[in-house]
Amino acid sequence: MASDGKWYPPQSTPRPPAPPLPIREKQYLALAGAAAIVIGSFMPWATATTFLGNIDLSGFDGDGKITAAVGALALVSILAGHNVAARVLGLIVAAIGIYDAINVESIADEDVARISSAYGLWMVITGGVIVLVQPALRRNTGSGAPLVVSTVAPTGVAEWKTDPNDRHELRWWDGQAWTDHVSDDGITAVDRHST
Repeated sequence: MASDGKWYPPQSTPRPPAPPLPIREKQYLALAGAAAIVIGSFMPWATATTFLGNIDLSGFDGDGKITAAVGALALVSILAGHNVAARVLGLIVAAIGIYDAINVESIADEDVARISSAYGLWMVITGGVIVLVQPALRRNTGSGAPLVVSTVAPTGVAEWKTDPNDRHELRWWDGQAWTDHVSDDGITAVDRHST
């Protein structure tokens, strides 16, 4: 009720966009996977055993250039919260790595050298698989609480907090009241049903 004794419907005011989400515990695993892709791309992907000894073949001499670039894109996608893009990039890297691992032995003449997969290639494949499955790991199962999200009673500090209504993973506390800005699996939205 207004001061004149009449009731006026609440006016809709545009709300500022919600602040960026904090990096979550399980997101660190995905970031580590993307980093493993990039680092593994520069490491040995194959070892050739000849009568002269072992020779390491760098991933960057072949498909490592592609996987390094795709791994860097995956890193950016994860940080930006683009889970679908990150999964697709993880799938591409894993497929390239698996293809190279399967075919690495067929590129050499067995009378001259024996070629086997090396640790850099396995690092790339593992990183690709981690990036591929990371969005599924981030589902809220009760144990994946964000590292920097407060779960204590609201204070005057504006920050993402666990949704007190348990309808969403997180809700924005503006320092004075709960807002209708919510987040689930790293995707922000406006809760039209908030009270």
